[in-house]
Amino acid sequence: MGVAVGFLMELFQREIVSLDELDGLEPHWGRADVTVELIKKVAYREGIGDLLAKGTKKASLEIGRGSHYYAMHSKGLELPGYEPRAAKAHGLGYAVSNIGGSHMYGYARQEISGFTEPREVDRLSDENKGDIVAWNQIKKAIEETGVLCNFADTNVTQKYISDLYFEATGIPEFSDQNYLWNVGHRIVILERLFNIREGFKREDDRLPERFLKEPLRNAGPSTGSFYKTFDKLLEEYYDAIGLDADGVPKKQILGKLKIADFANY
Repeated sequence: MGVAVGFLMELFQREIVSLDELDGLEPHWGRADVTVELIKKVAYREGIGDLLAKGTKKASLEIGRGSHYYAMHSKGLELPGYEPRAAKAHGLGYAVSNIGGSHMYGYARQEISGFTEPREVDRLSDENKGDIVAWNQIKKAIEETGVLCNFADTNVTQKYISDLYFEATGIPEFSDQNYLWNVGHRIVILERLFNIREGFKREDDRLPERFLKEPLRNAGPSTGSFYKTFDKLLEEYYDAIGLDADGVPKKQILGKLKIADFANY
């Protein structure tokens, strides 16, 4: 909702939409009263609220006039409250997430919280991030299988998870960390196969264009940062997770994870 309101405010600021289209509302930045009114309109699908309720991707397609440039989403899901140009692996995670722009799908604690597992990273670097994003997605898939909180995984090691799952279920394979890692990897790849079946392609693994063009301003040590080599980062991720250049799971990885029968291409 916050992204949708911000989207409309920017369109108004840039005179892409007019007062005549906004039910008399003036969505200037900082107008909390207008924000509350927009939320009500979205809830009841009234006027401009009916359009915003479709999300920024569909709303921008209907508005036209170049408004798609200001729609902050990936795969139709609005981006969360972390600036990707200041945390490149985290932002790459938005782009390649199988559910769209979610910070919960492979949260990059290495950049946001200074975690050092599996290794330290420079959050502003434009390279060597693909393996981190793949690692985060697989690890989080394992944790979410046990319904573990995304924000409570400090010191939750792979051995801890393995021991926990084994003690809870008695399933011998769960005592093997490598087995569990394959389980998490399988989840991510199965979701990718689902998306491919539904028509998603490499071009859907993207961030909004402005993150690749507009340097950050007034952002402290992150000032001037933007994605200079996004495609290189994307290819690093594909290689690390087991996808080909088109974002399709390789036959070798399907065989390793024992899910070749689910490939539909």
